[in-house]
Amino acid sequence: MRRTPALIVGGGLAGAATAIGLARAGLPHLLVERSRETGDAICGGFLSWRTLETLAGLGIDPDTLNPTRVTRARIYAGTRRADAALPHAAVSVTRRRLDSVMLAQAERLGTPIERGVTVREIDGLTVRTADGATFAPDALFLASGKQDVRGMARPETARGIDPTLGLRVRIAPSPRCAARSTVASNCTCSIAAMRGLPCRRMAPRTCASRCIARGCRLPDHLRSCWRRWGATCPRSGNGSR
Repeated sequence: MRRTPALIVGGGLAGAATAIGLARAGLPHLLVERSRETGDAICGGFLSWRTLETLAGLGIDPDTLNPTRVTRARIYAGTRRADAALPHAAVSVTRRRLDSVMLAQAERLGTPIERGVTVREIDGLTVRTADGATFAPDALFLASGKQDVRGMARPETARGIDPTLGLRVRIAPSPRCAARSTVASNCTCSIAAMRGLPCRRMAPRTCASRCIARGCRLPDHLRSCWRRWGATCPRSGNGSR
């Protein structure tokens, strides 16, 4: 049986924030996380200015999350579009990046982190893991997120009236969106530039030529742009490139 003054179960946002607080206070503790690596999580990826203030209080510099700021909001409804300026700058960031930065901050402050440790059961202050190990902390911080642990299930009053049902769907981008992403990743300009708008770093025709040379797929709906500059369009026989 392992003893520790404080045990944090879960290395997500709540667990990392708790670890940062304990480390700053100089209180010994241990954080265990079931995943061996920080993965992706389905999330909106938007942090408001209020959230950035909270993170700053934990020592997280917004620039480490994303140096680019979100300053406007845009809503589409069919062919209509509405734009509005945000009252303060916000940040867009993936959960993988946010979780990684927060755990790194906790570790930098002295938090010991053990990954690959799955807690199966909690009985009072006795914590049992999937590999048969037992922890006996003086204080327990349960930060397992949506994952209930045997012996510490959420009460019915906390669940609400909605049924416990989760749905995760990954939607593949349309070919048009996929083409934009592919070209942008293989070239210094975007599809917008290929359509005749000024390219940021080079002439559109040169940009498109380099995209083709680098093996970027040019879908049928973009060939008209290529023809407009008098170049020879890629043929379908060579992989539509």
